[in-house]
Amino acid sequence: MTPRQFIHKTFGRDVTNGKGIENLLIKYAEHMINLKEFSRQILENGGSTTSLNLTHIPKTGFMVSLEDNAMTFENLNNDELSLEQIEQSVKTFVQKNAEQLSDHINYLGGWIHENKLYVDISVNIQDKREAIEFGIKNNQIAIYDLNDDCEIVLPTPQRHGTLTQRRTYMELAINKLCQL
Repeated sequence: MTPRQFIHKTFGRDVTNGKGIENLLIKYAEHMINLKEFSRQILENGGSTTSLNLTHIPKTGFMVSLEDNAMTFENLNNDELSLEQIEQSVKTFVQKNAEQLSDHINYLGGWIHENKLYVDISVNIQDKREAIEFGIKNNQIAIYDLNDDCEIVLPTPQRHGTLTQRRTYMELAINKLCQL
């Protein structure tokens, strides 16, 4: 994907504001700096969230991943992941998911767990109950609480029983997690 194609897919047609390719290249450079900083934060902090379209990054609420929009990158050498490996993995993920990530409600998330890099598309939900329910419905292992800077591990959705039994199980699980 060329920079021009990437910019068009990520920012849409109206980013030039009548100023031509110069503004597009500035936006592209800002975006690349943003992804380099994002990769550095993953390496230094163990995880990070950013916006592909350079909007604000949420400081409150809960980050919840969308189902089937994540990739796992493993270091085959069993060494610690390098900044270059993270940057390349993030670039691969962004190129594959540029259209979804260009939506202003979607965020790019990344974290390292057991020397594996996980990169996904997430949304910010302010209400804890709503975030937990959305996470369970999207088959997530956990959601991230920005307010308390911690993850909330979610129960596995019940797959058996009647619809009423499954809904009751989910309500009980949500109630329990909301009390914590």
